[in-house]
Amino acid sequence: MPTREIPTHQLRVLDPERVLRRTEKLIAASLENLAHVPDNLGAAFDDAKALLGLRRALARTDEDAFEALQLIRDLGVALFQRAGVDRRANVTLRIAGADYEVPGGNSYRNSGPRWGDAVGAAMTLRDEQALERLCAFDTRFWGGSYDEYHDRYAQAIMAYVSGTGDWSERLAVATLLAENAEHFRERGRRLGVPIIALAGAVMAGDKGVFNQQLGDGLTWYRKLFNRKPDNADAGGVIPLRYLGWCARAHDAGFPIEVESDYIPAWMVRGTFPSR
Repeated sequence: MPTREIPTHQLRVLDPERVLRRTEKLIAASLENLAHVPDNLGAAFDDAKALLGLRRALARTDEDAFEALQLIRDLGVALFQRAGVDRRANVTLRIAGADYEVPGGNSYRNSGPRWGDAVGAAMTLRDEQALERLCAFDTRFWGGSYDEYHDRYAQAIMAYVSGTGDWSERLAVATLLAENAEHFRERGRRLGVPIIALAGAVMAGDKGVFNQQLGDGLTWYRKLFNRKPDNADAGGVIPLRYLGWCARAHDAGFPIEVESDYIPAWMVRGTFPSR
């Protein structure tokens, strides 16, 4: 039985129904114009995260949330797959059951934070193929401006998934960098440190540390996302990195001693609806 209950923050968006409809149209337009805008996969990825958050906040069906989660995974894999192909060559991307042939190309949107969220979606969906494809990304192509611990965290997961390199050493470096984040100091300490510790606990099989970090991490997550302007970010409704590690822990036999709408039980258990 759960020993801690973590309430979620309230999404503060004016007319969320209208925002949801607009987000759905933006995603459709991004896919339609995929071949013509080199970096719009990153924009579509962010919109897909918002789509999941809005559908959850508006109490849409589990089927609707599941569809959004799958879209996040597809766009995440495609975003990093595309980045590994030269702009002079084409690559075929599989998104929402359709194939898109587009020019390759890396952009600033190929960032460590987006990679972490894409991995969270892949782990939640138990999609090992998607996880392996994400872990094959060449980290020399990272873009954007953010704190370095995101990259070290990603490199640790890559080492763990591939069975090469010392993932624990990389996580230790990531923790130090998160504790001393330069761009977003509070996020580094309050969000970065707990998720790194959570990942390490799952990798090491430490059930006690896992539940302690999960409870503490989600508590801080709620505090930070309950403030302006983050409480208006629909992409923050579901913390994908936490959700992914909870799914991984569940499948490894960990008792999940935290209950929260941040980590919907059916997603953690992998009892997905069928279409």
